[in-house]
Amino acid sequence: MRRLIALILITLFVSGRWDYRDIKDKTIVAGMSVDMTEGGQKLVTFEMANISPNHDQPIEPFALSTVGETTQEAINNVAGDLADSVYTGHAWLLLLSEEVARDGIDKLITLINSHPKYYMLTDVAVVRDVPAKEVFDCEAVGSTFISYELNNGFRTDERYVGKTYQMYAYQIYSFLKDPYRGYLIPAVSIIHKNEKKFAENDGSAIFLQDRLVGFLSPDETQMYRIAMCKIKRTELRVLVEGEPVSLAVENCQTKLGVRWRGNTPVFSLEVDLKLSTSLLQKIDKHELLEESARQTVERGIRLLLSDAQALRCDYLGFADLLHRHHLSRWNMIKHDWPEIFSKVVCTIQVRTEVLY
Repeated sequence: MRRLIALILITLFVSGRWDYRDIKDKTIVAGMSVDMTEGGQKLVTFEMANISPNHDQPIEPFALSTVGETTQEAINNVAGDLADSVYTGHAWLLLLSEEVARDGIDKLITLINSHPKYYMLTDVAVVRDVPAKEVFDCEAVGSTFISYELNNGFRTDERYVGKTYQMYAYQIYSFLKDPYRGYLIPAVSIIHKNEKKFAENDGSAIFLQDRLVGFLSPDETQMYRIAMCKIKRTELRVLVEGEPVSLAVENCQTKLGVRWRGNTPVFSLEVDLKLSTSLLQKIDKHELLEESARQTVERGIRLLLSDAQALRCDYLGFADLLHRHHLSRWNMIKHDWPEIFSKVVCTIQVRTEVLY
């Protein structure tokens, strides 16, 4: 009898789910966008595809949209339309329209991070100038799904280009209630070429708490990543005697420091760059290359700081430094930080060395 009971229990535990459905019977979700209708409702669009059991039949993505008073309601409407056939384990991208991003993303990000079906939506990006759902009408060049193509583009840029800034939904969550620290997420634009539409990375979107407050161009994002020492590899374009030259950033080291004048912080930023060029430069050109690179980076970071101060949005890590290393003084000034940051003084020193 004991053996029979043990056999029954083993059978129950190893036989799998009773309601299991094969992946080919599922509708795969690759990405999702959120827009706002003229009436203020949320328009949610999914990029999806049916997995056909016929291997000779190509996978054809399609977009499915639904409307709700809230994003939760719109998502539930989609789930209701497709019942249990939706599989979200491969959903990698959440796209936001500018209107949604400026209205506030607190509830949306909280929902995505807590929803049992959609927490796998990792990358978040803002679509510039047009409804976010239009991205799903664009041509996908390197992938069946435009969501996967953009996701791969963010990762490639993160490693080799440095002109956008990848951000995951769970990372955004920690910023939503913080009135002192800004943050960046990727921006996407739609371009028209040969009567076709393509989606491409277009720098970064600037957020403070849960609201979009501005944008950085790809070149400005590159300066941000250099200033924050968040660059792995990038190509720096400079002018030497009127001629454009490309320099590869081989190594980047930065140091942000602070000293005090009474209760007012005064910051200093030091940047050390090791550069290389594939061009055969004369030895006497090295000093010109180094000086041109130094001026380019210093000017770019100064402009970046000036723009951040105009927005009263500290996405450059100043508040982080004070919180970590000067907590007692930070607690005295943090409630006035947006105003203090808008007038703060920061000396910037850039050192460059062309290795070869």
